[in-house]
Amino acid sequence: MEKADSSRRASRNQPNPLPVLAILAKDVGELAANEKAVFSPILKLWHPFAAGVAVATLHSCYGNELKQFVSGIMELTPDAVQVLRAADKLEKDLVQIAVEDSVDSDDGGKAIIREMPPYEADAVIANLVKVWIKTRVDRLKEWVDRNLQQEVWKPQENQEGYAPSAVEVLRIIDETLDAYFQLPILMHPALLPDLMAGLDRCLQYYITKAKSGCGSRNTFVPTMPALTRCTIGTKFQGVWKKKEKTLNTQRRNSQVATMNGDNSFWDTTAMRSYKHTASNPDRVRSCGEKNYHPFEEL
Repeated sequence: MEKADSSRRASRNQPNPLPVLAILAKDVGELAANEKAVFSPILKLWHPFAAGVAVATLHSCYGNELKQFVSGIMELTPDAVQVLRAADKLEKDLVQIAVEDSVDSDDGGKAIIREMPPYEADAVIANLVKVWIKTRVDRLKEWVDRNLQQEVWKPQENQEGYAPSAVEVLRIIDETLDAYFQLPILMHPALLPDLMAGLDRCLQYYITKAKSGCGSRNTFVPTMPALTRCTIGTKFQGVWKKKEKTLNTQRRNSQVATMNGDNSFWDTTAMRSYKHTASNPDRVRSCGEKNYHPFEEL
């Protein structure tokens, strides 16, 4: 730890200083490599698996520090991701050294490996990402409740034809997706369905709340007036009678006009009758006879 503290003080002058546990993981890895190269060949005279025992001890010591660090993590931060990545790399290096040192053992180094409980850094990162997703989804749901209670829909004033809250919800969802893909993790595809399911629930919740706030369909449809029943003395009855009388008068006039519309027939007939009578004076005397009709001669 003293060496790690000195390395941390040296890294403060860098633009992105590393967390102390990340530095410690790097130093422990270097110490394990030095142990395997320098001390293990000598210590094999007294223990056949000296390197495996050494790396198992280093693994346990770093694991105690890592447990305290993980128990204090409340949310996913860049420092936490750096520490967990460094711990995962250190564990893989230590296990590799233990396996190589115990290759000649009867169990193939399984006994040494059992003494090195895994750090499960990937599982810790996945849990932190799930907590981050839940926090963002809950925050969006709270915003939906608060905004819909304050928003008043006024169609005449809103020329765009959509509520401002709808634009804001989509903006928050877009920012959440951008923030998710900017997380310093390697498991974006694995946890993306969890994020999409949470955002989809929030969007469905917003649509349901907005729709229920608009009221039912009957709210926008005007009520039908009551049925009107006319009596004999009402004005409507007189209107219909007057209209019917006007139509009958117009129909009768049209019929008369049709009958008298062509006067040439009657003029021609009268002229023929006059000429016929003038050319037959004998017939004139018989005009006074009963039932005489000049037109019959035609």
